[in-house]
Amino acid sequence: MLKSASHLAMVLLVGMAAWAEDAPKAAEEQKPEPCMIHREDGRTTASMAAFLERLRHTEPKLAFKATTQDEFFTWQAKVKVKLTELLRFPEATPQPPPKKLSVSQREGYRVEKWEFYPYDYCAVPILLLVPDGASAANKVPGVLCFPGSSVSKEVLAGEPFIEHPNCKDGRYLDRNRMAWHYVQAGYAAVAFDNPATAECSEMDLPSPKHGGTRVHYCSMLLESGYTYMGISVFQAMCFLDYFKIMDFVDADRLAVSGHSLGSEPAMCLGVLRNDIKAVVFNDFLCDVPRQYAACSADPHFINSWGNWHWVPGSWSQFAYPDLLAALAPKYLTMNEGGADEYTGKVLAAYRLMGAEDHCNLHQYPHYTDPATRKYANCTVPNHGLTLDKFFEYCFVYPGDHSFRAEHSVALLKKAFGK
Repeated sequence: MLKSASHLAMVLLVGMAAWAEDAPKAAEEQKPEPCMIHREDGRTTASMAAFLERLRHTEPKLAFKATTQDEFFTWQAKVKVKLTELLRFPEATPQPPPKKLSVSQREGYRVEKWEFYPYDYCAVPILLLVPDGASAANKVPGVLCFPGSSVSKEVLAGEPFIEHPNCKDGRYLDRNRMAWHYVQAGYAAVAFDNPATAECSEMDLPSPKHGGTRVHYCSMLLESGYTYMGISVFQAMCFLDYFKIMDFVDADRLAVSGHSLGSEPAMCLGVLRNDIKAVVFNDFLCDVPRQYAACSADPHFINSWGNWHWVPGSWSQFAYPDLLAALAPKYLTMNEGGADEYTGKVLAAYRLMGAEDHCNLHQYPHYTDPATRKYANCTVPNHGLTLDKFFEYCFVYPGDHSFRAEHSVALLKKAFGK
C-alpha cells in the first residue's frame, strides 16, 4: 500500500530504473494480445478467444441490408417478430387499472404519483408530469421517459429524493431532469424507475450500482426464461395503453425517450409499437458484439457488461444499429453520436425510406467540431483496442454522459409541430 506522495515517487523511480535495465528482455518476453488467436491453424484452447474470433466472422441474420423500400418493409417486419420473441414478455393477464396516489402542484405543471399493475403481485410506481392547461379540449403530446442505470424517476422529474437507501443522487442533476424538460416544453411526461432500481429495489440490500438486488433479479429472470429488457418494455407498454387514453393526452403524438440504459427500452418500444411516433436515443450508438470483439486488448472489459443488458439470442439476429435502422421513417434523434459506420447504417435506412429529415445525429459536445474526430469515416477495428481507444473510434466522451434536453425537445417539436 502506498503511504504518501514521497513513497509514490520512490516507487515510480525504482520502477523506471528497473524498466530501463530490463527493457530489451521485456521486449523479448512481451505477451501476446489476450483474447486473440495466435496459432497458425487458427484455433485456440482459450474458450473466450475462440468465441470472440467467431464473433468477428459472424454477421447477424437480420442485419440491415435492404436496398429497396419493399425489402425494407419485409426486413422491418421480421425484426419486430424476432425482437418480440427474444424479449420474452410475461403472459398478459387481467389486472386492476392504475391508481393515482397523490397530486402536487408545481409552477406551470402538476406532478401526479401513480402505481400500475402489469402482472400478478407487482405494483410499479411512476411520476406523471402534466402541464397546466392540458385538457380534453387541449390535448398535449405524451412522452415516456426512461432513466440511466441507477437514476431514479425523481431525478427525471426534478423532484426531491424519496426516503429509500437505493435512491441516490448523481451528477448532472439539472441536465438529467428528462421529464421536467419535457413538461416545460408543454408535453405530458411519464418518469419510470428501471426495474429493481431506486423505489423498485429492495429496501435493505445494496444499491444495484454495486452488485445488489438487480444483478440477482436479472439472474432469476434469465433462469426463468425472461429478460430484464423484456420486463422493462412490457411494463412500459402496460402503462402506455392506459396513458394514451387519458383525456389530456394526444394519442397521435406519442414519443419515448431514454438515457443510457433507458435508451434500450425506448428503442425497443419504438420498433414494436406503431403508436410511438418519435424516439429519443440518448446514448452513443454501439454495436455491442463488435465492441466485445474489438476490445481484445482490454480483457477486463469482458466482465463489465451488466446482465440487465442481456437478451439471449439477440447477437445472432441484430445489433443496436440495426434496431435503430428499423425505426425508419419514425422521428429519431441520436444524441451522443457513435462511430460513423454505426450511425451511418441508421442514416442509410432513413435515406432509403425518403425520411432523412426525420433523423437527427448529434455528437458529444467534445466532438462537435469535425476536426476533433480523428477516426471519422473509419471502420472500427475488430480487435486490438482498449475500451478507451474504442471510445475514440466512437467519439465518446464518457465524463459528459448525460441527457441532452435541447436536441430531444427539438426533435419532438419537429415531430409534433409544437
